[in-house]
Amino acid sequence: METTVNTRIALLCTVLLCLCSSVLFSGTTGKIAGKVRDASTGQPLPGANIVLTNTTLGASSDGDGYYVILNIPPGEYVIVVSSVGYATVRIKVKVVVDLTTTQDIALSEQAIVTDAVVITAERTMIQVDRTNTAASIESDQIKAYPVQDIGELVQLQAGVVRDADGGFHIRGGRNYEITYMIDGVPVSDQFLRKGGSIVELDKGNIDFLQVISGTFNAEYGQSQSGIINIVSGSPKQHYAASATMYTGSYYTTGKTFLALNSFRPSNERNIEGSLSGPVPGVPSLGLYAFARFNKDNGFLFGQRLTVPQDAFPVAAYREWFQREFSNTSAAINNAIPIPDSLLTGDRAFVPMNGREKISFNAKLSYQLSQDIRTTYSIFTEDEKGSEYDDRYRYNPDGLPNVRHESFTHILNLNHVLADNLFYVVNVSYLKRISDRYLHENVIDSRYETVSPEVGRFAIGGTVLGKLFFRTEKLLTKADLTWQMNAHNMIKFGVEAAQHRLRYHEIMPEIVEQKLPPPPVGLSFAEYLAISRQRQNTLVLPTLTSSGETGYNDQFYDHQPIEMALYAQDKVELDELIINFGARFEYFDPDHVVLEKPEVSPAAGSVSLLSASPARRSKPTFQLSPRLGVAFPISDQGVIHVSYGHFRKLPPFEYMYQNSQFKVAGSNDSRYTVGNAELKPQTTSTYELGLQQQVSEDFGVDATLFYSDFRNLLGLEIVRQLGNVSSYLKRVNRDYGNNWGFTLAVKKRPSGLVSATLDYTLMVGNGNESDPNNIAIARGATSGGFIRESEKQVIPLDWDQRHSFNGTLTLSEPADWTVSCIGRFATGQPYTPQPILLDVNTKFKNTERKPLQWSVDINASKSLQLFGIATVLFVRVFNVFDVVNETSVHPETGQAGNDYRFPSVVEYEQTQLVGLFTLRDIDLHQDWYAPPRRIQLGVTFNY
Repeated sequence: METTVNTRIALLCTVLLCLCSSVLFSGTTGKIAGKVRDASTGQPLPGANIVLTNTTLGASSDGDGYYVILNIPPGEYVIVVSSVGYATVRIKVKVVVDLTTTQDIALSEQAIVTDAVVITAERTMIQVDRTNTAASIESDQIKAYPVQDIGELVQLQAGVVRDADGGFHIRGGRNYEITYMIDGVPVSDQFLRKGGSIVELDKGNIDFLQVISGTFNAEYGQSQSGIINIVSGSPKQHYAASATMYTGSYYTTGKTFLALNSFRPSNERNIEGSLSGPVPGVPSLGLYAFARFNKDNGFLFGQRLTVPQDAFPVAAYREWFQREFSNTSAAINNAIPIPDSLLTGDRAFVPMNGREKISFNAKLSYQLSQDIRTTYSIFTEDEKGSEYDDRYRYNPDGLPNVRHESFTHILNLNHVLADNLFYVVNVSYLKRISDRYLHENVIDSRYETVSPEVGRFAIGGTVLGKLFFRTEKLLTKADLTWQMNAHNMIKFGVEAAQHRLRYHEIMPEIVEQKLPPPPVGLSFAEYLAISRQRQNTLVLPTLTSSGETGYNDQFYDHQPIEMALYAQDKVELDELIINFGARFEYFDPDHVVLEKPEVSPAAGSVSLLSASPARRSKPTFQLSPRLGVAFPISDQGVIHVSYGHFRKLPPFEYMYQNSQFKVAGSNDSRYTVGNAELKPQTTSTYELGLQQQVSEDFGVDATLFYSDFRNLLGLEIVRQLGNVSSYLKRVNRDYGNNWGFTLAVKKRPSGLVSATLDYTLMVGNGNESDPNNIAIARGATSGGFIRESEKQVIPLDWDQRHSFNGTLTLSEPADWTVSCIGRFATGQPYTPQPILLDVNTKFKNTERKPLQWSVDINASKSLQLFGIATVLFVRVFNVFDVVNETSVHPETGQAGNDYRFPSVVEYEQTQLVGLFTLRDIDLHQDWYAPPRRIQLGVTFNY
């Protein structure tokens, strides 16, 4: 084993050394290209100088007048074009990530030196060289929109769906199929099943955001359905600083949520600031820094009717009542009233999904020479809060606390070897630490061993156990870009990553005190005193006779390795643009697999490893071709087609689940083991799109697409020898497909108005939506074997057929801005519960939840306050306080109303012993989207 590990480390070090011997990274820069001609003759002008102001970038035109400037960060620039005997021209242009800004230049002869001619380039609404679907949002738009985070920006784009749990799905893919990149570095959370990004950038810290849907170039790996590409804030040429403060609160006039019927500005507090400019005394060194503190109580509140310590007295009281008054209707119907004296909560409203977050980002950029630039960035986050559980709505102190910390370091070197050749080497280190527990000591005496309920609500009690995981990733990445000639831009890249995954989840065991019960005829006070001597205790998971801990103690430490290389060529001809390439990926999981998975654990053991030999898991290899072609049909229209294979590893959380192969040795579907030889999940995508400029300020982007999903993660029943017991195993078995149409209309700013409108028609089907689900049926008799029901192709949980997103911005620059976002979406599917029939007689996801819609507004006013540029703003989310249902009761299709037969209504109300109503039971606060939210704030700019 040690030899194998050393070999792996040596291999990784060799790759890293090769990379380092071989600004920005792939996916963070664009280019400007064109021809310089004589305005009067139309002949090409060789030797003209083209320079981007306030940068070290530039080029000279060749013998055909052609020039190209590579490696340009996104944004607006002024290019200065000069040639001996010609008037100097200054042209304003815009650069977009991964695309070519074509700017042809005509110079006029000038005998007398005069001021430079200033030209604003006519910006087309189409991107001729784009061979896929991509939407870009710049920092000015981000600041103007009423959005809180990256997720709300992503949700604005066509083809993006948000599910009931808040996860994002691009073109029908699962939520963990998306890759997040910051400054060219992949920062996706590869561990958790919900996916997402390890680095959660604040919107004030974003210079540029790009959402690539469906197909993408070979330089992007470990993604199936889309790329979220972000360029963070960078040092500016001149000193700049800003500070923003706001307060806010959720406010609703409805009765769905607790404690939100009055506006309390203290419910949310935020302060953030940024600083940028050259470091004093070191003009070649630029600094950018951003910091934020945010405390948000959230919109899900509970009421402290009880405290955790009430659990034991309440449970004891029920026992005592049953013994002393066994013949009463209350005892017979198990509707025992609880004395108010046993419910010791203060009835205060308590936030249950709040968070407190501190984030910091700094970037240092040093120009070593005209051709070499190095940049160091650090991103840190510290977030603590809680995860809502509606069962604890009236016992909020019984829930665990959740904390996340992340640290990301990025060091890159950008070296321009020639006007048409540069390379980038990037080294990054990402670390995330997460834990969840109420008390750090899992057998702390403050934990309760009983948790009585009324209806479905916990009356006292605590959530037991502790979860800790830590993920680390060291990545080295190198990219070489070569503009071989006027028609070919070639990219090569290679990367290697070493992960370390540490996980520990422990659940204490409850030990019953085997003492005789108290005698009959005692008062409750006497009964309670004696019962406390019989109270159960918590102990750490005990060892088996073979020295193992049981299933309730899960832990592992693995160090998988990823490697990849790619090559791609972008061919740009007058009437044809071709993007083609391929990506090769390698993964070594650093784990073992069982040679005899059907065995049962040996006597005295709970692990399958005690009965089956294990071999080292095999690495996986994959090759993914990509092709995109664009056909300009006019100077205002272009058609593109694209095709590709896109692969992504399953979340590590699934791959290494139950890493010691612990099973109960019984016929129980709860016991699941991971699989280190899971194959990468695969998506094959086909796309046909049209970009058309319909007027000077209006453009249309229409796309047809189809995706086929294979090797999706699912579960398999493993029968053990003798057919006595079985367990579940992670396998590649699920499949699906998605097809649809998107239409995006954009009006760029002119006069006071800019606007966008996106429509998506999408149909997503598959045999299963959740990799944790398996259709299981049991035999008719108790203890029958678990078996799998027949699989069917059904609508996926996030199959949202129709959605509209629109934005409207009215603005007088440097004076006032009003921005509005509107969303409308048809309902996602759910599985109805027949009231009288067997549920298995209907397939899943045959009905639809109610539609959803909302409107958000941001209004700001600029003014001078004590000589400081000041912006006052108000943001209102869900302006009309629409009640949007994200989950529903399967019998009624409504979130706040369950079905009951009239004959049982009175009985069920009696079971609530006067503490709650049936409406309290039916209503799940977390089955609704957030209500109206109001923020009031001010920004100071220097």
